[in-house]
Amino acid sequence: MKLLTASTLIFWLSCYCAGMLFFLIDVHTQVFIMVAGCFLSGCFVKYIPDAIRLYLVWIPLFFAIGFLSMERVFPGQNVSLTNGENYYLGSVEQQLSTDRAWNANLVRLEAAMTKEGRWKKTAEKVVLLTENDGTLLNKHDQLLFRTTWREIELTHNPGEFNSKMYWISKGVRYQGFGASEQLKLIRHVPPGWFDRLLDAMRTHSGNAIDKWVGIENAPVIRAILLGDKSDLDVETKRSFSTAGAMHLLAVSGMHVGLIVLLLLGIFKRLFLHRGRVVAYILILILLWLYAFLTGFSASVVRAVLMFTFLLLAKSMRRDYQPVSALSIAGFFILMWDPVAIFAVGFQLSFLAMLGIFSVYPLLEKAILFRRKWLNTVWQGTAIGLGAQAFTLPVSLFYFHQFPNYFILTNLAIILFASMIVGLGIGLIAVGKISFLSIPVGWLLAVCCSILVGFIGMVELIPGALAVGFSPQWEWVVTTYVFAFCGLYWADRKKWLRLVACLLPVVVWIQTDRLHNLSKQEWVIFNSNYPTLLFNSGQQQVCIYGGHEKGLKQARKLVQDYQKIHPGIVTFYPVTEGVFHLNTGNQQFFDVTLKQGWIDIVNSTDTFALITYENTAITEFSQAVKIISMKPSDNPVVHHDLSEGAYRESL
Repeated sequence: MKLLTASTLIFWLSCYCAGMLFFLIDVHTQVFIMVAGCFLSGCFVKYIPDAIRLYLVWIPLFFAIGFLSMERVFPGQNVSLTNGENYYLGSVEQQLSTDRAWNANLVRLEAAMTKEGRWKKTAEKVVLLTENDGTLLNKHDQLLFRTTWREIELTHNPGEFNSKMYWISKGVRYQGFGASEQLKLIRHVPPGWFDRLLDAMRTHSGNAIDKWVGIENAPVIRAILLGDKSDLDVETKRSFSTAGAMHLLAVSGMHVGLIVLLLLGIFKRLFLHRGRVVAYILILILLWLYAFLTGFSASVVRAVLMFTFLLLAKSMRRDYQPVSALSIAGFFILMWDPVAIFAVGFQLSFLAMLGIFSVYPLLEKAILFRRKWLNTVWQGTAIGLGAQAFTLPVSLFYFHQFPNYFILTNLAIILFASMIVGLGIGLIAVGKISFLSIPVGWLLAVCCSILVGFIGMVELIPGALAVGFSPQWEWVVTTYVFAFCGLYWADRKKWLRLVACLLPVVVWIQTDRLHNLSKQEWVIFNSNYPTLLFNSGQQQVCIYGGHEKGLKQARKLVQDYQKIHPGIVTFYPVTEGVFHLNTGNQQFFDVTLKQGWIDIVNSTDTFALITYENTAITEFSQAVKIISMKPSDNPVVHHDLSEGAYRESL
């Protein structure tokens, strides 16, 4: 805790981030807060000491810089994109994904046509979905196309992934669809030397891993070393997530730290304590090369920047302040890419480091062993506990689950991850030399198989994953406030006060979780196909329409729902006729598919789910609750599913 409070840079970074988050608040609230702040400052400025008065100048300054940096990325509502269908000029920045029907492309708009038929310069990053007709757009391709943009919004279904925040972290607010006849390729721009070099390095690395490791382990190795999870199957992802090892598959500061330890060990022997500056320069070159290879993700850049500051301090024989280095790294990243503050990886990376800096020293001193190897194991465990302590609130907020045996998993990661990273980098380096690549690839495959097998065993332990968490942002903020208070009292060995700080937030989240686990309700999801779920506790029944596509969508909706409300689910397709369902407690439902709507009748009420816009809803009596699947301003409609799922208790 003293380490955090001793650094003023972390305070200024907090003010800077507060200004960025202030950008998300609606305009009226912004004006009220600013007017109230100016009024209070004017009232009490003469009574404020000079030392504190200086802070009243710098705090608004950093706050304003943070706010303006977001204004630079999102300059208010883009009128050019909200006036209906229009023509646009843009260039492809990245191919995001491909499926049977559509290709997703990240496009930077350059100009939009006005009503007068003139081109007007516009700057906006958007997602353009194009028909999958066999022609793929390449990076830097310049396009002329016509589309209607719509703002990316959430469906507000239970447990859904926050796609809106994800796209904001990429600097994207709008998406649109472009049919083949509405799109024209103006010019194909060949990739520059930077892109060619990056593609060549990634291709070489991927080919070396595929060739010498084998088909079974190659996807896991590529995910660990390069952050490429495209070939990982669903079972492997679920296994790593349940065991608490998902961070191993996302290139992060842990990987950079392992690489630094490896390089320091190698160069220490090569230079024999001479030419230290040369060794540090070579290490920095290799670290930034690795950051380049992995795409400069926020967590990797943060770690590389911090190790850069560390090595510079060592070479100049200066003291290294880790919290100050973390703060400077945060300033660099956010000034370069302000929307990185909304990226989950950025948040977890910085919170993990704060946890290590503040909680780890307390845990390390709490237990001491006589044997050195036990102390080493405990230190590794304490680092994991410290990181988990500060990332837990944000993890529960985004993922709604907690791996109970993460300590056991981290012990295996400490043992095998360093070997996998070291052998993997060695394999990439000697990938063209067969007699060296064969033994290195074999050892790498063995280490990977043991690690994956161990994680699979942890997954099978009863109670490996705790689910049912649905915290709101108020709980997250309150938890961090109480956590800092708890650290303050832990530093002074006031254990009862520490417990008093942590107990309220634990009771709060557990009460909410128990409520979610015992929830009994029926839900109509906001989806393209009619999807209903009846949850009677541990038993759930999902009724869906749309045949194969409807089943695929229903499985995804139920998977998200079960993050918060777990249970055993059975799927039934909606067909012509009546589907009779007995949910217990003397309650029954009859679900009938008709032309244009679905009747849902239970023992007390009758509901009608409208499935088409042209359905004559006026024919229903007032006793019927109308739930519309399409956006509607008809006064007869009781609930519009475009605003979120309809939920009612059983």
